[in-house]
Amino acid sequence: MMNDKVTESVGRSITWSHGRSITRSLVHCYILLVILAGCVLFSCKDDNDVISTNSSIKLAFSKDTVRFDTVFTTIKTATKRILIHNEDKNAINIESIQLMGGRGSFFRINVDGYSGDQTNVHLRGQDSMYMFVELTVDPQNRDNPVFIEDSIRFVTNGNTQYLRLEAYGQDVYIWNKKTLAKDTTILGERPLLIYDTLTIGSQAHVTMNPGTKLFFHKGASVYVKGQLSAVGSIDNPVVFRGDRTDRLFSDVLYDNGVTGQWNGITVDSLSFNNVFENVRVRNSFHGILFKQSLPQQKKATLTNVIVHNVNENGVTATNCIIDFLNCQISNAKQMCVQLVGGQYTFLHCTIANYFNAVNESRASGSKALYISNIFNKSVLPLDRCDFTNCIISGSNNSDVELSNKLNGNAQTPFNHLFTNCLIRVNGSDDQNFVDTIWNKDPKFANLNTNGDYVYSFELDSTSVAVNAAARAYSTSLLLDLKGVSRLSDDGPDIGCYEWKKKSTK
Repeated sequence: MMNDKVTESVGRSITWSHGRSITRSLVHCYILLVILAGCVLFSCKDDNDVISTNSSIKLAFSKDTVRFDTVFTTIKTATKRILIHNEDKNAINIESIQLMGGRGSFFRINVDGYSGDQTNVHLRGQDSMYMFVELTVDPQNRDNPVFIEDSIRFVTNGNTQYLRLEAYGQDVYIWNKKTLAKDTTILGERPLLIYDTLTIGSQAHVTMNPGTKLFFHKGASVYVKGQLSAVGSIDNPVVFRGDRTDRLFSDVLYDNGVTGQWNGITVDSLSFNNVFENVRVRNSFHGILFKQSLPQQKKATLTNVIVHNVNENGVTATNCIIDFLNCQISNAKQMCVQLVGGQYTFLHCTIANYFNAVNESRASGSKALYISNIFNKSVLPLDRCDFTNCIISGSNNSDVELSNKLNGNAQTPFNHLFTNCLIRVNGSDDQNFVDTIWNKDPKFANLNTNGDYVYSFELDSTSVAVNAAARAYSTSLLLDLKGVSRLSDDGPDIGCYEWKKKSTK
């Protein structure tokens, strides 16, 4: 048996009687391993973890100016996003990010998840972070928009950069569940921001002056029980639209690309003698809905009206008397125009369905024009439905539907007459279609050519509709929707727009 003495302490130190201690050797080995590991880690450290103090390094921004479209005072805007990028291979320390307007600024910032001004923000090499900007503008007590500006200062290694912030603040009148119960004139000096429903009472005649602009929040609408006279001018129309003034994408305005932003205009069965003149209705769920009425009294007259980009029908009328003059009714997910029973006249109108909104396309059965005398399995006489010098066109092969059959049998009266119209479907003239241009492309100026959902239903110079209208009918409507004379060249054009040679200046 060996004379070696073995001792075990609480620390599990082991000593041999030969006098050699392995405890010190193990400690030395551990220290050596730590040193070696540290050397390995240090030698493998990336450049983007090394903080550079080079004063020539500058931050890169996804945009040098953050612009908000017109914003309504007291209403919080949507949030803008900016990417801040460090293009250097080494990390940097952003000494300060400061909103120059301070607490008095209408703008607010959030940097990489932290709100307000920031100091000593670490940004690794070849890395990025997001900054978010929003604003709420205080009332300005002015009718016209007020320019709002500020800037954000970035200091990196003593190098100073600025990011500009710009917006226009607009004072508005806010109406929530508003009822106009007596005769009222809306002057139009400031926009109206509508929540819920704007109701025109049964005893009220409401007049909207040129320049009146109504912005509708999601789900808001107009309900006309009494009488509405929305009378704008060619240069200063009355506008009904959604309240989103920002952009969905950098090149797409909400106002162009998104339907169903508000509910639309509904005219009650017992409302008569309404006037829509130089009016723009757009981006609603339905455009103008005329409820089932009694065709003994004029329901409405529409002159120089544009109804565009709606989620259901552009214009719906049931058993009404309505005149349409110089109207553009365009891009509806369902029908641009749906008429059932009643009496209607269309002179120099353009009905065009090329509907295509963001993430939406035309519904099955969608038409540019639908005419019928059948409603809820009963007959509503269509006593008159005349189209003169009109364009009816669309992206489908059959964009016109005439429906008068109930239980397989044709019902009367079903009176319709198309005179000197361009209709982009196959057909042939008869007693209901006179001097028709069949199945020709009207060649509109812009059908979302750039993918920005911008449309122009003015005519190209090569359109077959140019100079093709019947002059005898044009003399009662000498100016087109934009105020251009129809008698200034070789002849009037079919549709609501007169082609005019653009100035070379």
